[in-house]
Amino acid sequence: YISDRDEVILEDEHGRMRLAGDRLATADLVTGIVIAVCGFERPDGDFEVIDLCLPALDPQPPPRRAGTSSGRCVALVSGLSLDGGDDAAAAAAASVASCLELELLVDFLAGEAGDGEEAKRIERVLLVGNNFAKPAPLSSDSNAKDRAQAIQDQARATAAAASKLDDVLCQLCSAVAVDLMPGPHDPTNAAMPQLAVRSGFLPRARGYSSLNLVPNPHFFELDGVR
Repeated sequence: YISDRDEVILEDEHGRMRLAGDRLATADLVTGIVIAVCGFERPDGDFEVIDLCLPALDPQPPPRRAGTSSGRCVALVSGLSLDGGDDAAAAAAASVASCLELELLVDFLAGEAGDGEEAKRIERVLLVGNNFAKPAPLSSDSNAKDRAQAIQDQARATAAAASKLDDVLCQLCSAVAVDLMPGPHDPTNAAMPQLAVRSGFLPRARGYSSLNLVPNPHFFELDGVR
């Protein structure tokens, strides 16, 4: 819903400025969008908009005609949620079940499970975030000693999860190209865009040329499609 009393405000980390001008009347604007504006500041403090630019998708090549597809596929995998909780007796059954599921997934993607025909079509595997389990929150009520211990436990759990991920990637990278993209639970910066997971977490897998440590968001091209 809109009214004549609505105001358009441009905001960034430095402050806010009210936008004005006839160009806004022909623009479809909603709260929270990213926008670039061209214009000048008026004596009354408002910003006169001469032109504006909204984000859009990159130009795409024409889609392939029916029957011309190469048949190659991309496998998207998220939420592996690997953790370092092997020593927790209460989670033993869940750990065994998750390990079995993970082994089946890796065997399928590597072409070692089933008839292998579907796996042959997989050109690239994208691990699209949350490869590490969500870290346990630190209690705000604990004392300094307990918090220090919790931080050490969290670091050990992250190292153990990284070792598991290293094993998984070694198996996958020996059979197919892999792009490792971080998510909210992975050990990198939390704000978007996220930097790639550092190769130091993966001492063995980083030796494979088929492993690509990529940021989030991540762009790649396959069969002329970006």
